[in-house]
Amino acid sequence: MLRALINAGKRGFSSIDNPAPRVSHYVYKLRSFGFSIETQYEPHGGDYPGVHALYRLHSEIQVLEGQAA
Repeated sequence: MLRALINAGKRGFSSIDNPAPRVSHYVYKLRSFGFSIETQYEPHGGDYPGVHALYRLHSEIQVLEGQAA
């Protein structure tokens, strides 16, 4: 989830465009670790109209490639 937020940048990440289970839970967990993540609710139409969440990462992140997980 953190990688998806980093890749999404300012446009944000939404499960409406990238279906994935438990997106809101992963965001909740990241917030519990201290990451600043904005939630914006947006309406959508289609077969199942309603609202969906758009998440934007506001914390500055430095990714250290090649580091052990």
